[in-house]
Amino acid sequence: MNSDKKILYVISALFVCALLLVCFISNDTASNIAFAVVCSLFAALTFFKVKKRSILAVQKRQVSLLMSAIAIIVITAYYLTGLSFGFVKNLIVPLFLWKYILPFTVIVFSSELIRSVILAQKNKITDIIFYFVFVALDAAVLYKSGTALSFGSFIELVSMIMIPSFAANILYHHLSSRYGMFPPAIYRGIMLIYPYIIPIKPDMPAAMMAFLRPLVYILVFLLIYRLYAKRNFTTSKRKTLLSVCASVLLIAILTSFMALLSCKFRFGLMLVGSESMENEICKGDAIIYEQYDGQIINKDQILVFEKNNTTYIHRVVDIERVDGVTKYYTKGDANEGVDPGYITADSVIGVTVTKIKYIGYPSLWVRMLFNKS
Repeated sequence: MNSDKKILYVISALFVCALLLVCFISNDTASNIAFAVVCSLFAALTFFKVKKRSILAVQKRQVSLLMSAIAIIVITAYYLTGLSFGFVKNLIVPLFLWKYILPFTVIVFSSELIRSVILAQKNKITDIIFYFVFVALDAAVLYKSGTALSFGSFIELVSMIMIPSFAANILYHHLSSRYGMFPPAIYRGIMLIYPYIIPIKPDMPAAMMAFLRPLVYILVFLLIYRLYAKRNFTTSKRKTLLSVCASVLLIAILTSFMALLSCKFRFGLMLVGSESMENEICKGDAIIYEQYDGQIINKDQILVFEKNNTTYIHRVVDIERVDGVTKYYTKGDANEGVDPGYITADSVIGVTVTKIKYIGYPSLWVRMLFNKS
């Protein structure tokens, strides 16, 4: 093993150990600053100790300008969704400058400097190591330290941070290896700063946000690749058309699924975690329901409703109208007795339309793992 490889492997190991140490010893207030200090120190170490190799980046300026424009377009599109979902306040306090903006800026530019130097070495092992290191760094920085890892927080970590980070770092690796550190650093910098400048943000459902974030990174990667990357192969027009149609269909299906999961439109999707409606609806199934908007509810319909801060999917077994108030009595098909009390229209979330078998099992299995721990 030559000296250059030894230096690369030593820096990789030390960087991983330093990040783990920060995760274990720092609290929520100091963690961002600690990560910034570690990243800046290793950026300097990488810059001065690793042999620098130039990256052929003839379109570096064009790609940097394009990434700036893409960041602005993505932010604009994100805020346009507020016309549908509404807006919520984005709390801005002076502490954000020291606790978030400055540390995050240092982390972004330091990590991109490290990435550009490492990728220029053309060492596949360190390329892969630092890809996962940067994914882990995103998780460590963005996830709230000190939070107990429950089922809900685990799903949030995976869907809102880990999956987008996997897609994002593929894009950043591609940009850095071909065009240097500035295109990914500029894009990340803009996307980092705007939430602390604009006082409002769209109230987009978390499920839709979790779907759209990695999709944006994938689309940006494909755009940059199509515009600038040199391809050494050709495909027929028919194959290209089929590929485009398949991609559009897949995106349409996934978008529809996320729209259902967000429960912000006419139809929503809900996973079933109990056995109260077997054999009609089994544990592990999912139901698609129509949002309740004053439509007539009939006996034997299966409702989605909230009662005592719990959401139920039960059947209407009786309807009673007293003094102008319509009372709905419900029951789970597998339960022996009728549900205690009654519900009114104010408690109804939606009316079940159809079911999808077995789709909820992965979520149930993960939940069971957390319940055992």
